[in-house]
Amino acid sequence: MSDPIEIDTGDGLLRFDGRVLERFGYGRGESQRIHIAEVKGVELTRKRLVGTLLEVKGRGSSGMMIPIDLDEEQVPELEGFLDKVRAGAPNLERG
Repeated sequence: MSDPIEIDTGDGLLRFDGRVLERFGYGRGESQRIHIAEVKGVELTRKRLVGTLLEVKGRGSSGMMIPIDLDEEQVPELEGFLDKVRAGAPNLERG
């Protein structure tokens, strides 16, 4: 991937350059990043009481749990972004 892709969800920013997934904001002080080779799972779940939660599972104890406040029209854009992350993850556990 030559150009990084970014998605602004309003309460934070996700950025992926083909090698590193980064999270900025989301009310959590420090930003986080994870190399794509460490990614074992990427799940977006929507729960009534909690809202939308993005979980990036990494090897060992690495990973990210990101609560996201999405508008309904943002969901397809975020899913497209996450599909690109999944496609680039060589160690993604399928199924």
